[in-house]
Amino acid sequence: MANSINVNTDTDESIRWIENGIKNRYINYHDYSEFQNQEFVGKGGFGNVYKTNWKGSDTVVALKSFKGTCIMKEIVNELQLLQEVHFHANIIKFFGITKRKNNEDSIDPDYLFILEYADSGTLRDYLKENFSKLDLSTKLQFAIQISDAVSCLHQKNIIHRDLHSKNILVHQNKVKLADFGLSRRLAEVSNSVKGVIGMLPYIDPLLFKDQKEPKEQTNNEQHYKANKKSDVYSVGVLLWEISSGRLPFESYYSHTLITELQNGKRESPVPGMPDKYVEVYTSCWQCNPEDRPDIHQVKFLLPPQYRDNDFIIEKE
Repeated sequence: MANSINVNTDTDESIRWIENGIKNRYINYHDYSEFQNQEFVGKGGFGNVYKTNWKGSDTVVALKSFKGTCIMKEIVNELQLLQEVHFHANIIKFFGITKRKNNEDSIDPDYLFILEYADSGTLRDYLKENFSKLDLSTKLQFAIQISDAVSCLHQKNIIHRDLHSKNILVHQNKVKLADFGLSRRLAEVSNSVKGVIGMLPYIDPLLFKDQKEPKEQTNNEQHYKANKKSDVYSVGVLLWEISSGRLPFESYYSHTLITELQNGKRESPVPGMPDKYVEVYTSCWQCNPEDRPDIHQVKFLLPPQYRDNDFIIEKE
């Protein structure tokens, strides 16, 4: 992106980049007074999310706030990523930013992102509340939409790094990928240890090996970092979750789960799903990244009769 900044720049430069973007109109800015009837939606370790009305219209949007000067560079990075990919139908739309007055004890602007409001909350909540009513075609549409959104990111060499059902929203019966790029710091409404542990089943098990002391690592382990195939692993777990309606390993409290995942432990396929669908997600969560498809292959490996908006369920 032409207006990108080095991630090592300081807070002042990050603020200048945002203000220059507003001045030069490559960042849409809306005055804070344009929003009314704000309703608190959730609180995270780095800010809050509010549902609000755009004054003078029926448009409902979400305002996402950020707290703390230490994350200004990350705010800029997320803003840049949003502007690159929010055109996609299955990625949360970004309308611009606004700024409210500083608190008396704050030295930096209190920026908020203006985002599309998802009327059905997270995919996790949606599955919990509606799974018994979902037909096969809807589940498969969700799977295709997720793979299509991640494909968009990968085409632009963006790695999500934290794909799970609380980072995917549902709006008007379509999934919307959210909080990509910065999700390890900004996505969750809770930054508790319990919340982090709950995301372990979605993480490429090879990444856990980074927790070892350097002297314990092999040469191959030392060079493995999050990559596109790590996202594919997470997509595989998400496709399983869509078919089951359950969190992966939700009743599994063993402290050895990380080791067992590294050794190949996976959830069991759910009866009643097409064999081809099961083959796709089990290929995604293979231990060896080279054995996983890329996300573009995932899109086309899903049964073709499920790719259209008005498709027919065919029995094999």
